Amino acid sequence: GEDAYPVGTIGRINPPLLAWVEWEYYLFTGNKKRLKTVLPHLERLDDWIERNRRRADGSYWFVDCGSSGMDNSPRTPRTNDEGADTSFIDLASQQTLSALCISRIAEAIGNDKVAEKFHELYQTRKDYVNNELWNERHQFYLDAHISFHGCVKNFVNSKTAASFWPMLAEIPSATQVNSLVNYLTDPHHFNRPNMVPTLSFDDCNYKDDGGYWLGGVWAPTNFMIVKGLAVQGKHELARKISLNYLEMLYRVWQNVEPHTLWECYSPELDMPATAPAGDRCRPDFVGWTGLGPIAMFIENILGLEIDYPGRKITWRTEATCEHGIKNLRFGSHKISLIAKKRKSAAVMPELTIESDCSFQLNFISGELQECIKVKKTARHI
Repeated sequence: GEDAYPVGTIGRINPPLLAWVEWEYYLFTGNKKRLKTVLPHLERLDDWIERNRRRADGSYWFVDCGSSGMDNSPRTPRTNDEGADTSFIDLASQQTLSALCISRIAEAIGNDKVAEKFHELYQTRKDYVNNELWNERHQFYLDAHISFHGCVKNFVNSKTAASFWPMLAEIPSATQVNSLVNYLTDPHHFNRPNMVPTLSFDDCNYKDDGGYWLGGVWAPTNFMIVKGLAVQGKHELARKISLNYLEMLYRVWQNVEPHTLWECYSPELDMPATAPAGDRCRPDFVGWTGLGPIAMFIENILGLEIDYPGRKITWRTEATCEHGIKNLRFGSHKISLIAKKRKSAAVMPELTIESDCSFQLNFISGELQECIKVKKTARHI
């Protein structure tokens, strides 16, 4: 019942990701009762943001970079023009993602009216992002500086990790996705020793030690990028980034005291990133850094994609050693999937599957694809 932030930061909101979270949770649980409960709340949140964080021209705004979570990122213009403000690419993309997920939630529970409404909103918001926040010269999404005195829009020069949100929201075309991938794989931009810096390497504000959001490597942005790549079918790069991130987490955990997970990391050195005051960022930060050794490890390195409503598991793996997972939650069931050691990724491994329910397993390893109908039984080989 009270403002979460003191006077002086009035109007800060968290990025609107709840609809996406609820849809992902449904894919793991198949719980339609929960969808019916949360849908009206998701609609009201969406409506509040549309009324309070969207301008007449269709652009979305945070009160500051801290609202987006990217506290000291150079995303707002240095200007004395009091009528100037920023159109934030991440909030626009997150609202597009919300509309997409709300439409899917409504469709899943048979609410066709709400599903149609939010599908139309998804298309409208998608068009805004592509028409207003795609920079043709750089072939990249950028925040925009809007001056209402002169009705002039200029793109903000800094390229940040926020510009990859459109992939997760299913906004870009195949050509645009390929351009974003080029930036992720270019060492002059985001392909640094520790992937993915939150500020492009070629930016004058970039800090080798991370400088918090001046190049720091953060779990929430890495997770968003990896999930977006997977949505766009770029699974190999998603796995590469995930593996690079986990290997770095392990090296820092092993060599830096205290031996723990940190809030964020340097993109160049195996060390925690520095905070704005110059000290180290916070230790024992499992709050979101735990995304790496848990979600990214299971979903992108082991390569498991869960669709309980469709009774389907997709397993994408290039690993040749013995690997897998035991006691994986699949709705109300538990499943164990173990692949034995094999000579190469082109060879179908021997699988040991334990399950108390029937489902379809799609095993994908490079060009190799096998569809296995698993029946309800104690053990399959």
